[in-house]
Amino acid sequence: METQLDTLFDFYQNEIIAMDFGNTRVKTYIGGKFFSNVYLQPEWKKKLKEKILKSSRKVIIFYSSVYDQQFDEFAAYLGPSPNIRFCEATLLLNRTEKINYNHIKVIGTDRLLGLVGAKKHFEPPFIVLDCGTAVTVNVLDESDIVRGGAIFPGLYTSARALFDYTSSLEVVHFKEKYQPHCGTTTIDAIKTGLMCTLIGGLKEAVLLFEKELFNGKQVPIVITGGYGDLVYGIINDWREGIVYNKTLILNGIVELADVYAKPPREIKKIRSKGKKKPLGRNPKQFAKKGPKKPAGKGGKPKYFKKGSKKPNQKDGNVAIKMEKEISGNVLISKPVPKTIKKPVNSDISTQGPKKKRIPLRKKII
Repeated sequence: METQLDTLFDFYQNEIIAMDFGNTRVKTYIGGKFFSNVYLQPEWKKKLKEKILKSSRKVIIFYSSVYDQQFDEFAAYLGPSPNIRFCEATLLLNRTEKINYNHIKVIGTDRLLGLVGAKKHFEPPFIVLDCGTAVTVNVLDESDIVRGGAIFPGLYTSARALFDYTSSLEVVHFKEKYQPHCGTTTIDAIKTGLMCTLIGGLKEAVLLFEKELFNGKQVPIVITGGYGDLVYGIINDWREGIVYNKTLILNGIVELADVYAKPPREIKKIRSKGKKKPLGRNPKQFAKKGPKKPAGKGGKPKYFKKGSKKPNQKDGNVAIKMEKEISGNVLISKPVPKTIKKPVNSDISTQGPKKKRIPLRKKII
């Protein structure tokens, strides 16, 4: 199974599948449809394999993974096939010009893909809240520069920590939408506490980054992730400009794959499309010309120095013709001057500018 993007150019007309291997579940985009499978679900690998093998065409699977073990197990379960190839989404990100993150030393692929996916639908600046097993807050400014963000525990991670480090508290699960309230049971109290911690942390992070990066100006907020719908149900009435998109990372993969998983000529066309021509200068003037090539049979020199005359072009009273000369094994054409007969009793030179005739003065006696 290939992983190098340059080996996939023969696949560009075939089906593209996007997969995001998270800490708790794998999200898949196949044929315009979205699927989510929790790792604890039985036979999730079998179900995905059946969907992938249904395709009658060759398949490229672009994937992002924060859980490499699950990806390796699924790739092994799928088995080797000449019609299926895997490619890391990191290779797509390395080619992208959609966002600039060169100044950041280390950042997760899933965070970057979320920003690319959000940019497909919204104009920057904006903040992406990815609410999964870990919660990430990611900022993209108006110049498409990634400004970083924050990471803190998600709902399930916090609930698991309470269970692991206490002796009498249970593990709680958020299977349905939950509205925090004054809990009358231990379970409700834990859920309310966890939800208030998460919502309060997200709001504080958003306000902090808006003050630091945008002078306090409010920017749009895009929510995604496995618990994104729960968070959106509570935070959506906080203020305007908050939206929810559950397939943000997969959208980012598909967006990059559609552009960069194409032959180099197609990539060049897409990149050059919409670019404005520079004002006040002709780009061709600054193009480097190669060396002058010897002319072939019956041909002409390809390049001429600035100010020189092309064959058969007249210069004053001198006509230029081409004379063929053999130099080694190469037939070279070079200009040879052909002198035109000078008129009789004429003071006009055959070359150069005309001389001004000076009348003769009569001698006074």
